[in-house]
Amino acid sequence: MPKKKTKQGKELAVWDDTDIIENEVAYRKENIGENDYLIDELLDDQQNFELIQKIEEVKGDSQKILNIIKEAGLEDELETIMFNSASQDSDIFDMARDDFFNYLQEIIDEKNPDGYWYVRGENMGWRNLSGYSVFQTNDAQTFFDKVTPNTSDLTFRSYEYGKNGLFISVSHHDSPMGESLYAFPITPEQYEEYEETGDVEKLENTVRAFEVKSDDLDMNKIYRDGEVLLDWAEDWNYETDESESNGSMGNLVLYGDKYYYVATSWNGDNVYRVEQMSKEDAEQMLQETEDEVENMLGVDPMDSEYDSDIVD
Repeated sequence: MPKKKTKQGKELAVWDDTDIIENEVAYRKENIGENDYLIDELLDDQQNFELIQKIEEVKGDSQKILNIIKEAGLEDELETIMFNSASQDSDIFDMARDDFFNYLQEIIDEKNPDGYWYVRGENMGWRNLSGYSVFQTNDAQTFFDKVTPNTSDLTFRSYEYGKNGLFISVSHHDSPMGESLYAFPITPEQYEEYEETGDVEKLENTVRAFEVKSDDLDMNKIYRDGEVLLDWAEDWNYETDESESNGSMGNLVLYGDKYYYVATSWNGDNVYRVEQMSKEDAEQMLQETEDEVENMLGVDPMDSEYDSDIVD
């Protein structure tokens, strides 16, 4: 049966030198007919006049040129030349940097217009430290500088996390496996209270509630008005954030034309978490449960009068 799910969502702004170079190599390779200097560099080392003649005959046709290079067994050498050329092209990195910070600016503007942030960090540096930062900024470059170490050689990947949060993975020479950062918007009032009291525990408790309730603004409506297709017992208590027997209920809910995983209290009075599911995952969950019931009771719940909640 379903387990407690991560709230990490789709990938957002990314800075990765290797990705930038590989994307440029793929672009240059696809358009090799427009890059005579790369072909010249490849052919200069070959002294193969027959090969030179073949490429001259299809000059400007990228696909035919690539086919000839592949037949000559020189594709790897061409990619090496392209990789070295792209690595030394500062214009590529300048354009990629502009695109990255423009996108990151859009993200933080949308998620946190006030610009007050609480960021929790885990596995930081070679000693795998944990920590936090509370700050205010509406500038993407400043945000980036606040959440990354002082090094130019790093990889930054950001993801949706809950409704307005960000999960950020930062890799560098002191943390090759990646530091984990969780960035959450906080209110101006929460920021001012923290500045006065330094009470980070209160901020953390607020964020933990935010993480639990992160995925839909009107969770109670989805559970109240939706069709519960399936429910099962979970062993996770969302109020104490601990595992225990009879802790909560998991529900598969159809609301409109969308499927949701909904975690509720045992009696259904409180809704703790809602996550949208794909139709494919929901159908797979239902099929797996039907198979379990059929094996257990010897009946097909879709073809019988079996009409009880299915509880694991």
